[in-house]
Amino acid sequence: MWLILGLIAIVATFINFYMYKTGKDYKLAMAMGLSFTALTLFAEHSLVSNWVKG
Repeated sequence: MWLILGLIAIVATFINFYMYKTGKDYKLAMAMGLSFTALTLFAEHSLVSNWVKG
């Protein structure tokens, strides 16, 4: 799960960079990149937590 979220975060970040460079409104792409990055970190933390409990 964290791998999929991480890939989506990377794609959203590159879309953000592209939209910023072309001068378009990039706020949605920026929010998506940050949100998916946070979700990736939460998923990774949950995975490691289950390893420690387990």
